[in-house]
Amino acid sequence: MFEEFDLAYDILIYPKHLPVAAEFVRRFPRQRFILDHLAKPLIKSGKLRPWERGMRELGTFPNVFCKLSGLVTEDDWQNWKPEHIAPYMDVAFESFGPRRLMIGSDWPVCTLAASYTRAINLVESYLSQHATEVQEATLGGNAQQLWKLGTRQKQLSHESQHTFGNGKNKREGDAADASAGAVSGNQR
Repeated sequence: MFEEFDLAYDILIYPKHLPVAAEFVRRFPRQRFILDHLAKPLIKSGKLRPWERGMRELGTFPNVFCKLSGLVTEDDWQNWKPEHIAPYMDVAFESFGPRRLMIGSDWPVCTLAASYTRAINLVESYLSQHATEVQEATLGGNAQQLWKLGTRQKQLSHESQHTFGNGKNKREGDAADASAGAVSGNQR
């Protein structure tokens, strides 16, 4: 799948698809996955089951992360309240743990029910009950780990410092090769 390219795969589904998603994830144990929007639980109806069962199953796979996003649009757009959404975030924390959850906004879709700021504040407020390390992980650290942010920059920096047989780094070598091609092209 995408694992050979070191890419993560987003899973955007509804609750009824959770069993199929678990089977899909089971087939690719080395692939990194992100479950978007908690699989869009039926918050407006107040039903936790069978969504909760599916979330707990998907949470057993260590290669699956989950975004706390898109939740305000799953409740009544005009009358949603944090206490309507908190039980769903509780299940996410219980299922995935604090090291595989990350914040997301679902902007611009979230603006159907809340401003970007309110959507983000919903998750930040919920996180305030947790330790600082959990907040930092969920608000950025876990995403950094999942998408290897910073790692690629370090790798590029290392590569640019690496020298080639001609004693020049890659950029200098490419420029020299281009100049040599232009010179040899002019000589013909």
